[in-house]
Amino acid sequence: MSLGRKKYILLAGWMLLAVFSPGLLIGVSHASKESDVTGLNEPSKPHASSENQFKRRAINVYELGKMTIYPDESWRFEGGPKGTRSVSRFKNAKWVGDGIRAESLWGNGTYTSSPEGIVEVNVRFLFKTNDDALIYVDYLARFDWEEQTSGVVAGPIMTGRIETNDERYAWLNKTQLIGKGSFEDGSGSTAMQMQYVLYALPNSPSPDFE
Repeated sequence: MSLGRKKYILLAGWMLLAVFSPGLLIGVSHASKESDVTGLNEPSKPHASSENQFKRRAINVYELGKMTIYPDESWRFEGGPKGTRSVSRFKNAKWVGDGIRAESLWGNGTYTSSPEGIVEVNVRFLFKTNDDALIYVDYLARFDWEEQTSGVVAGPIMTGRIETNDERYAWLNKTQLIGKGSFEDGSGSTAMQMQYVLYALPNSPSPDFE
């Protein structure tokens, strides 16, 4: 398999989402009001007069298990208005966790890569659970390709949303999906797969995911 094909199969799977767990601290940006601050700085590059510019807050999330994605074919073209455009379809995806067992009925994704190496991902799935609920999942990500491939950043963070009309899972309609992706390249192209740890950030009180 060519490196170009591997790259875009990898992008096909990189959908979600640092591993979050209940009570994890995440970075939240806060603009300083000091007059000599000229702009926001990256958390790793604090401004001399705004070292507390990025504060940390605790949030609670619900663990939703792991999703494993098995890529199929990809196509791409270069030199478009957004740089390189790739589209992919998936053979299958499985979502397994405490309280959920689901397999995809349909899934595909599209990705762009700018000349500066900024990748934007949009992936969609329709899952059917073992208790016959239909759950639609889509998610977005934006990251620096060079940072990901060089190991500077340990896996892309993804965000998404869930839609369903099944009352047993309806509380997920009020949540923000988050997670972290990892890529596994086994022996041969058929062994290539992506795995993601998924969590739901609730916007209102929700029952335990059982």
